[in-house]
Order: sequence, then C-alpha cells, then structure tokens
Amino acid sequence: MIKIQNIYYMLCYAYSSLREDAFARVDAESFDTIQDLFAALLLKGLACQIKRGLLRTYIERPCITDRPRGKILFSDSLKQQAQGSSRLVCLYDTFSENSYMNRILKTTIGVLAGSDKVRLAYKKQLRRRMLYLRDVEMLVPTAIHWRTLSFRRNNAPYKLLMHICYFVLHGLLMTTGPGKFAFRHMLDDQSLYRLYERFVLAYYRRHHPELHPRSTYIDWATDECATEFLPVMKPDILLSRNESALVIDTKYYTHTMQSSPFSRRPVLFSENLYQIFAYVKNKDRCQSGKVGGVLLYAKTDEAYLPDCRYVFSKNPIYIKTLPLDGEWRDITRQLEALTLFFKQEQDACSPPA
Repeated sequence: MIKIQNIYYMLCYAYSSLREDAFARVDAESFDTIQDLFAALLLKGLACQIKRGLLRTYIERPCITDRPRGKILFSDSLKQQAQGSSRLVCLYDTFSENSYMNRILKTTIGVLAGSDKVRLAYKKQLRRRMLYLRDVEMLVPTAIHWRTLSFRRNNAPYKLLMHICYFVLHGLLMTTGPGKFAFRHMLDDQSLYRLYERFVLAYYRRHHPELHPRSTYIDWATDECATEFLPVMKPDILLSRNESALVIDTKYYTHTMQSSPFSRRPVLFSENLYQIFAYVKNKDRCQSGKVGGVLLYAKTDEAYLPDCRYVFSKNPIYIKTLPLDGEWRDITRQLEALTLFFKQEQDACSPPA
C-alpha cells in the first residue's frame, strides 16, 4: 500500500504550488489517514486564499421590483401583471462569493469536518474556516460537474484547491445511503494512476530538463498517407537527447502480473508489452536502436515483481517497478537509475569518436 507521506511528495511534484510557503511545513507533520493529509492541505490553502481574497463572480439573481433592474423577464412579468400586480420580474447580476468553486470548496470542507477519519483538531479548524464561507451554498458531492471548471488568471490560485477537492470527493468518497457518505480507505486506482503519471513527468521536468521530458504524440511509421483510422499513440513520458529517446509508460494496477496456462510463473500483461513495443518501434522509424522503452509499474504486494530488460531488434525495453510503499529516497533512486540506463544505452549506440 502506498505510504501517505509519499502521496504528499507526489502531490508536491505534480502540483508545484505545494512548494509555496503556505504549504512549507505540511511535510513535517505526521498523518494517520489520507483524510488528515487533505484536511491539512485544504486548511493551509484556504488560509492563503483568504488573505488574497475569496473568489467572487457575477451571479444572476431574479427579483420582483417596481423599477427595472438588469434584464426584464417579459413572460414572467406578464404573469405577474395578470395576477393584478404592476411589478416587474427582472434578472440582475450580483458580485458574490457564492461562486461554483467556492461551493465545491465549502462542500469538501463540510465532508471532511463531518468525517470520523479526520482527527478532532483538524475538524475544529475546518469548521472555523467555514465561517469565512457563510454566504456560500453547498453542493451535493456526487453531482459536481468537474469538467466544467476552467482556470484563468483571476482564479489560477484555485487550481490546486480544486484538485485537492477532487481527490477528496471523487477519489475517496462513496455513497452509503440517501444523503450519507463515507470514505474509502484509500484513493481509487484511477485517481492514483493520474497522480502517479503526473508525478513521474514532473519529476523529470524538475531534475532533468536536459532530457526534454514531455508527453507527446508518436506518429505511425507507415508509408501510407491515410492514417485517420489508426489509434492515437501518446505515451506518458518521452525523454530525448540528441537522436536518442526513451519512452516511459507508467502503470498503476492492483496486479502487475498474470497467470499463464503455459508457464508455472506469472507473466507480464500482453497488452502492456504490445503497447510499449508499438511506441518504441514506431518512434525508431529508422531502426537505429537509439530508442528504448520502459514499463514503469507501481509496486504491489505480489510475490513476483517485474524487473528485467529485453532487447527487440536493437531496441531495449525495461520492465521496472517503483516502490511507492517504501522510503522516498528509494523512489527517487529508481527514477535516477532510469536516466542512467538511458545515457548508457545512448553511449553504447553512439559511434566512437
């Protein structure tokens, strides 16, 4: 099982805002549950946002008035007059803190403050923070439209807060009955996979910019012009240096190996190997052998953990496992080892001077 402290470090890389002074001392604290970690992050993030000022936005409100205000709703006004009233029904804009993001924020704080998995000290602080959001309405956690959120210059500081809210409400929450919610013991696999993928890319961007880490598309190495029916190839991470490249595909599964009727030992999932093989071979269009691949699995509790190297017609493919349940230095050591393998393979393929 992944360590809670490692989740925090992964969040730090994935969302660089966590390196701000407002979050500087979070990693020095000990957390009994993942909910405690997110409660601490929300408390510090919200305190910082309160100092900046809570996000305000224009919200349309209907009103019945004697004087025109904003936009007149003629059909509703005619119904009002048919009832013997001369007043108008108008729709006007108010500059309010009751924005959708503040509503998500208050909803998340309310869920954490009511959870028995959050320590009492954090719950008290969360309830005090909710006083700053007293004019903000709450939402139904399972009915939040996450894809409608967009970030611009005026609401950029909310990006990290919304990601934390998403992890809490989407990754940790499950429904137990009408109007009742409980927490899972850990983030769901989909949420952890996205975090894991984003962390590895951010790590290389921070520590190895000379390798130009990026997530980009790979074109099919075909002579035909019509490729519109071919699936898109986009690996998680691509490292490149001169004419060499290393394609990294991160995998976060409950099981990293599968049983086979033809072998006593478990074997790799064929679709994962086919995928990285396709990435490498199509990237190495000239068949130079200067393109390698890595299947980077997150460590599970299985007895067999893949850690091997294969060469397919000059192209090396590594199968590696990252110990997310261990010490942070072991994780970074493994990531650094991949860059060392890449440079060694590049030197081996380079012609002598």
